[in-house]
Amino acid sequence: MAEKSAQHILDLKTLSEAALEEELPPNIIILEQKNQLKAMTTIIRDQDTNSEDFIFYLERTSGLVLARALDELPYSVKEVGTPTGHSYIGLELSTKICGVEIVRAGGAMRSSFSQNFSEAPIGKVLIQTSDIGEPLVCLHLNCFH
Repeated sequence: MAEKSAQHILDLKTLSEAALEEELPPNIIILEQKNQLKAMTTIIRDQDTNSEDFIFYLERTSGLVLARALDELPYSVKEVGTPTGHSYIGLELSTKICGVEIVRAGGAMRSSFSQNFSEAPIGKVLIQTSDIGEPLVCLHLNCFH
């Protein structure tokens, strides 16, 4: 089992190095590496960061990822009345959405998602290891009702 795990890690490293050399597909979006994002990811990756700070900065980073993802969704024009009696022409989301949480790995993003879409359903994907070390995928998708 240890040998298989070591080989798997080596294979992942090889894939990662090969991916860096290739051009990314057009549907892959990388957040602009601004100072705020670099500072937060530094805190998240620092082995000396305490749990409270780790969670705080991971949730802030998740919020940036979610905000960028929301820019890719379809919107339609919507006119509303303002409290001053004027009209405002803005946008509204023109599709239904749901979240799919990858259990444990994706849990940090759930808070940011739920803050923005409190009524949106959330499904779950759990990837477990079988008795022989192979991945098993368990789905609980309640997104469509």
